[in-house]
Amino acid sequence: MPSKTPERVRDGVVINDDFSASQHLISQLNEPKKLEKLSLHQSNLVRILSAIRMGEVLSYEALETKLREWENDILLSTSLFRGVQRSGRKLAFRDLLTVIGKSEEIDSLLSRVIRYDSSDLVAAKKHASVLLESAVLDGRDGFDPEALLDLWKENERVRSLLLLLSGEKRPLIREMIGKSLGDDLSLHLGIILKAVRYGINLPDNHPALTAGPCLKKIYSLLIDLRDQIRVNSVLVQFSFYGDPLKTGKGSSGGMGTFLRTLGNELTQNLPGVVTIVPLEMREISRMDRLWRTEREHHFLIYVPFLGYEKMIMNNFLEERTTLISNVTDILSIAGISPEQFHMRFSDFASQAMLDLSKKTGIRSFFTVTPDPQWRFVDQKGSLIKLDAVDAVRETSKVEVSWKMLRDCDGLFGIGSEESRNQLLAYYPPLLDESISKKLTMMPEGISLRNECPIFVNGPLYSMLFEKDKEFYLERSFRNNPLLLTVGRLDPAKGQVKLLTAWGNSGLWNSFNLVIVGGDLDHPNRIEANELEEIRKYVRQNKELHGRFCHLPAMNNDEIRCLENSISRVKATPWPPTYVAPSFKEEFGIAILEAMAAGFVAIAPKRGGVKSYIRDGYNGFLIDTTDEVSIEKELRRLLIDVRPSARRMKMIAENGSKTIYRRYSISVVAKQFSSYYSS
Repeated sequence: MPSKTPERVRDGVVINDDFSASQHLISQLNEPKKLEKLSLHQSNLVRILSAIRMGEVLSYEALETKLREWENDILLSTSLFRGVQRSGRKLAFRDLLTVIGKSEEIDSLLSRVIRYDSSDLVAAKKHASVLLESAVLDGRDGFDPEALLDLWKENERVRSLLLLLSGEKRPLIREMIGKSLGDDLSLHLGIILKAVRYGINLPDNHPALTAGPCLKKIYSLLIDLRDQIRVNSVLVQFSFYGDPLKTGKGSSGGMGTFLRTLGNELTQNLPGVVTIVPLEMREISRMDRLWRTEREHHFLIYVPFLGYEKMIMNNFLEERTTLISNVTDILSIAGISPEQFHMRFSDFASQAMLDLSKKTGIRSFFTVTPDPQWRFVDQKGSLIKLDAVDAVRETSKVEVSWKMLRDCDGLFGIGSEESRNQLLAYYPPLLDESISKKLTMMPEGISLRNECPIFVNGPLYSMLFEKDKEFYLERSFRNNPLLLTVGRLDPAKGQVKLLTAWGNSGLWNSFNLVIVGGDLDHPNRIEANELEEIRKYVRQNKELHGRFCHLPAMNNDEIRCLENSISRVKATPWPPTYVAPSFKEEFGIAILEAMAAGFVAIAPKRGGVKSYIRDGYNGFLIDTTDEVSIEKELRRLLIDVRPSARRMKMIAENGSKTIYRRYSISVVAKQFSSYYSS
């Protein structure tokens, strides 16, 4: 592969880095020998790209040979099947028996590429999961009920699939619910959902209700949900990474805020909006119902799952069919008839919802981003090193995006038209007119109707100085300019990097630092790790006490009020500064909100922020690779250059004007609703 990234490979395609160059060049190769050589490359990313291409171009006989050769190499065999899926070809099930069960993703791919024969199910009962998943995806329902009941008795691993496959066959579902259930709590939850959906009453001593805590409570909540919503022709959007009403906690971040405000605005032009939110079973005890009404005709529906944090960690791969089953049941129970689905993440949850939309004839939309690919290169655009396991896991997100490109009815890109080139660099299929015509570029936006949308008793600014917190500001330092960052407490958001850069650079002498984010009382595993890093650093640097404040996650309305409260305090001639230390931001809802409130924004160069921040005019763009680069950049901007308070105020004003002119959620929502309805 070339050591330098060419600017272009083909007319109209901009090459951003070595990954996009490698992808474009390999996609042009048809010679098996050259691809074979590249499959031995030292970079696992190049090996994956070459094996995918081989899966696209090899003859059926050559594929069989290569499968036998690569049978025990998960990286290459997975990539080969990805290529087969891209090509749209089918393989005989009986030729694939030796690779079934090698990995969860291989099984998922096999379910999409096998050529099905009705005799296969009887002949290969121990491999029934792949066949049954294939039947679910293809919408086949001509199975003998007795054969399915036999499978229920003999193979516990496929029971969830059998429930899903049984569809509207109530007598068959009733038979399954009455059989032995084993100890799979996820299956018990699935049975409860099916029972409520089809009006099958479960006695109090039914195994599905007594197998674990909260199962009786969820049964009761589901019965209460029945026909509560009753809306037709609605848009369903998915918030699989946390509750939009709990932004900053767990996995819920800026996207949740956007979905909440967008959903509210879309109801002005659409019959209704439903936002699907995952609910971890352990949270059931705190729930009084499974729906919330944000604004008239915008409903948040909570779908229960087991092991939600694990689901996120594996990109929802293992729960792909459970997602289809649970979401289908919840929509039916609530009386919701969707017209459109909109998926926004490159993961197997989005792919599962696409599968569901195809099964049910619902129009599908997907927001495509270069997010997965940006993780594969360093600051200079060179390929990073990934071990085989990480390489397969991370590139699976790219594979999902490619499938969404081909199969969704409509596509959205984030940002202005100039951001389209970013997508072209990573998604060659967008050069195909049949796919490119599905894509429209769309900005994200924020609510600008009310600077502080809730009533607060006194200025929220004062909470920074409350001494009951672990980290708070001393009033003796209140005249120092303030640096603020808001977001979920996660390494991807870079709060620890910012804290370290602020402390190491000496900025703490002149600037106070405030971090808002994380569930500080009941942190999840990731939040707990980040909290420990913060505590460790501050303990080692006693001089930071009184100059650093850490507030727990606040809902979006409270954040807006806090930021406006901070902006209105005239303790310093400098305007407050918002720093986004994340490696990249796809667009940056929190950045938009801070700019609207009058903060000077300092944000990452990578991602979509540059579509609205002009460096030095209405904000600043910096290298956020690590704490060293952040320290260097903050010193340059805030200490070495010594900008005047007047200049910083002008930059803050320019930033606020930019947001008010171009990124009002009401304007953005009209653009979305027009496209949904076209």
